[in-house]
Amino acid sequence: MKQKVIWPVLSLALAAVCVVLLVLWQGEKNRAPEIDDLRLYGMEEAHARFSDYLRLGDEGDYWYGAAEFQTMVNCARAENLGGMTDANAAAGVLMFNPELAQSRLGDVCAILETCIAQPDNTAQWAVSMNELRHLLEEGN
Repeated sequence: MKQKVIWPVLSLALAAVCVVLLVLWQGEKNRAPEIDDLRLYGMEEAHARFSDYLRLGDEGDYWYGAAEFQTMVNCARAENLGGMTDANAAAGVLMFNPELAQSRLGDVCAILETCIAQPDNTAQWAVSMNELRHLLEEGN
């Protein structure tokens, strides 16, 4: 008698687990556009804050822009985009060598504008991050 009850209960439990996993998978699958939107938001905010810094000279705008740039990099990492080594290096210069980065913010803004103009072009994002890294590290 016990064995007759166990199999239906186990079958129902397995079905419930499958449904829960399906719901979680669908939720995770649908999360990607939110990360992509956050990456674009980070790019736009970094550009806006760096532009404000160039226009007004407020240090707070520079640091806010550097933080938003890091948000963009973190979202790109979550999306597993190419160019992460370059993006991390550029973020490092923004944080740890602000004098150098501030002297080149006009070019940084131009590179971010390219990324903002084509937010879904991940190959262009990787190329832009490489260009940005070389601009900030080597002065090219």
